[in-house]
Amino acid sequence: MDKHFDRGVVVRAYAAHGCYWRQSLLLSDSIYYASPQLVFTACRFDLRERSQGPYSEFDNPLVEEFRLLAALVLSVGHDRGLVIPQPLPWALRLPKMQDLIEPNAINDLKNRVVDELSREPSSKIGAYHAAGTVGTDYSFRQDAAPLEIQQRIFESIDMSDHLMTRGLRTLLRSSMLSRHPLHAEEAIYPLHVAMDASFALFRRRLAAAGKPDATAYDVGAEFESVFGEPRSDKRYFEDYYTDRIMAQHPESRYGVSRYVPGTYGELMWLFKGLREVYRFFLLKEAIDPQEKH
Repeated sequence: MDKHFDRGVVVRAYAAHGCYWRQSLLLSDSIYYASPQLVFTACRFDLRERSQGPYSEFDNPLVEEFRLLAALVLSVGHDRGLVIPQPLPWALRLPKMQDLIEPNAINDLKNRVVDELSREPSSKIGAYHAAGTVGTDYSFRQDAAPLEIQQRIFESIDMSDHLMTRGLRTLLRSSMLSRHPLHAEEAIYPLHVAMDASFALFRRRLAAAGKPDATAYDVGAEFESVFGEPRSDKRYFEDYYTDRIMAQHPESRYGVSRYVPGTYGELMWLFKGLREVYRFFLLKEAIDPQEKH
């Protein structure tokens, strides 16, 4: 299904075992389409605009797709539940830079996705259909999507900011893995990368304010100031950095760890906390997207 072009539109279907917004989001460069029968995204991309960096074969989904997914995932408040997209591993790349939000174009894309999925060998797609991939049992949130907030988040993501995009990619990948109980441990590792990237974003913020050598304590104080938390004199996500050391190093100053420390609840709490942080950096304010603004 995945044909390679340097520029065009990448179209991807999503599995039913995720959690989605019921309303579609139609933007000039990207669309999120939701219906009871099919959830898919379509994003313009141009690989020629990529800046030079280390070679990687781990760019699937593309950064343009993660930009759209971030707008969907980050538009949920701290205690307001989750949106967790589950992209299928195959995408359709079209060479035409077409108008994505034109009604006929959306119907055409929908038909192309369904047609291409039906062409996949049963050995590849069968397991996903067995799990209710397309057309059945999509889990949708019951509340209305904050479309204006989603658009603001999308427009605020600078794809040339590699620190931000690396943090968003790993944050979202962690949430995707967390939906698979057998791979919940693997969800922790990208979440730690997202935590490190957010720490670097705070240090960059403090450096711009005249504090170029900010410590973990400085970042912790800034975090608490931003979100109106009482001063604790703790380092940034202090308890989780101890867990990070024990997760990354089976033997450390904390002893020998047979398993990764932590619980599912702690995994979700850290994800939700980092979701707040990334939304703050993008919108330049700490808000609850589910409240009226």
